[in-house]
Amino acid sequence: MLDRGMRRTDGLLTLIADLLDIPRIETGQITREMREISLNEVVTSAVDGLDNVSKQKGIALEVELPQSSPKIYGSSRRLQQVITNLVSNAINYTREGTVLIRLTDRDEEVRVEVIDSGIGISPEELPRLFDDFFRGSEVGGTKGTGLGLSISKRIIEAHGGTIWAESPCPETAKGSKFTFILPKKRTTAQQGIREQP
Repeated sequence: MLDRGMRRTDGLLTLIADLLDIPRIETGQITREMREISLNEVVTSAVDGLDNVSKQKGIALEVELPQSSPKIYGSSRRLQQVITNLVSNAINYTREGTVLIRLTDRDEEVRVEVIDSGIGISPEELPRLFDDFFRGSEVGGTKGTGLGLSISKRIIEAHGGTIWAESPCPETAKGSKFTFILPKKRTTAQQGIREQP
C-alpha cells in the first residue's frame, strides 16, 4: 500500500509540474532562459543517463553529432527537456532494436531526429499526438501524464521551430521518427513578444 501511495504521489507531482510548465511557456517566460548554446552539449547532456535505461532493456542507444557543434539561441534546460522526453518515449515503446538521436547542421537551421524501431503509432493517432493529455492506445502500463509531447511542442515553437512525427519511419519502414527543426538566428518568438507584463 505504501509503494502504491508513493507511486501515485510521484505521478501527481509530475502532473502538477507539467501543468505549471504550460503557462510559463505560453506567457513567454522561457525567453528569459535563452542565450547562445552549443546544441551538441544539449544533446549529450539530455542523453546522459538514459543509456543505462536502454541497456537494461537491451536496446542500443546511438548518437550522431556533427564534428563542429552548431550554436543556436535558446534555453539549454528546455531543449534538454524535449530531447529527454523524446528519447525516453522511444525507449519505452521499443521492445528491441535501436534508438538513434541524430543532429544535423544546416545553413540556416539545425535538425534533431529521434528514430526508434519500436511499436510505432497508428495513422489515426498521429494527428492527435501533440494534444494535451493524449495517450495512444498502445501505451499499456507505461507511465505518463499525456503532456510530455504537447509541452515539447510548445518549447520548440517558443524557439521559433517546428516539430512533427512520422510512423513508420520513412528510412526504416518501422517504428517512429520524431523530428524538430530550430533556426540558428534569433527569431521574433524568442524576443519575447508573447511575454505578458
